[in-house]
Amino acid sequence: MHASPDRCLLFRTVPQGVKKNRRVKLIYAELSGIQRFIFRSADVGTSAEEIGRRSAHIERVTELCVRFLADQLKFELTSLNVSSGKLLLAASRFESDKRIEAALKELQRIVYGSLHGTPELYYAFTNARITDELKPDSENAMETLQRAAARNRYHCTNLLCIDPERYVRGDFVFRAEPEARQPAETKTAMAIKLDLDNLGAFFGSMQEIDVKDAASAALNETLKNALSGSTGIRQIFAGGDDLFLVASTDAWIPELGRIYRRIRQGVEQREELRPYRGVFGISGGVCPIRNRLASIPLLYYYEESETALEQAKAERGKNILVVDGVPVTWDELLTLGDALKQYGDAAFRFMTDADRAELMPNVRKTAELLGKSKACRLTQEQRKHLETLAGKTRR
Repeated sequence: MHASPDRCLLFRTVPQGVKKNRRVKLIYAELSGIQRFIFRSADVGTSAEEIGRRSAHIERVTELCVRFLADQLKFELTSLNVSSGKLLLAASRFESDKRIEAALKELQRIVYGSLHGTPELYYAFTNARITDELKPDSENAMETLQRAAARNRYHCTNLLCIDPERYVRGDFVFRAEPEARQPAETKTAMAIKLDLDNLGAFFGSMQEIDVKDAASAALNETLKNALSGSTGIRQIFAGGDDLFLVASTDAWIPELGRIYRRIRQGVEQREELRPYRGVFGISGGVCPIRNRLASIPLLYYYEESETALEQAKAERGKNILVVDGVPVTWDELLTLGDALKQYGDAAFRFMTDADRAELMPNVRKTAELLGKSKACRLTQEQRKHLETLAGKTRR
């Protein structure tokens, strides 16, 4: 017979009131299909508030899942690494596997019935030992659970055989609020998908759950601060290190530069994020949303910006944008944004608003016109950045 592996829930500092080496039943659960739920039936006319309510509902469902399990089972710790769509809980070691499996299966069916099959809940649980030291023959229980939950997506209960109405819970159900349809954009807007580079490796290097939680909280606060106070740019979706934004054409370049600077500043200032500083970067994909395509679901533009993001991540070193097929470094975008804020009105004073709306998505042309304008008093370095950007070719 093989001995059971020594799986550990590792802390740098074991929580007060919890004895070291206490054994628990560690439960990990994850909602899958969140983006499909948020963007379901959403076209460009769908308001940001409506999509924001769907995103906020995922936060609520995550909290409801914790409460449901806390009502069904006895827990040692219920505040471990709970985030949007993901939860980690430590149940009492005296809870039987049968009771835990029954509670999780019931919760899985409630989520399925209440949210019409999207998102769905996947889970895994195991015996674990709370400790502040991981021995050579031990394994990290959190990593084991995440791998198991990912596999369980393909081996879950056949939910199609149940009567979903039987499991509907009113507090889990999303109720869309009646609202007037928003008119199609009168000018081009920009869809922006951002992803923090090397974040998986950064968090993967942390073994202790409390250290990982502190870093996650610091990063979430940094992102929240970076996005606050933005004008002409709105957050549609945020999940982990994923950001999806929609911006007006006249604001997207300087505002995106401001967001980048504030995220970088937060990483440099927060002590919890110190190990991330050397590998920090943001890759992004940007594509135009034109009013003639206003009937196309917003999910289409999300996927278009996702494709551009993947092109950006394929660039050597990452930390780059792909804007409508054109690779743009952050130095180039920041220079372009600073020049627009300082000299844009003077450089483009003879343009109509419609002409400027058509120009702004074209970063090469914008850089070329600013670089040649006599109204712009640029430094040699700024001029070089604009000339380099103007000379780039579309991928």
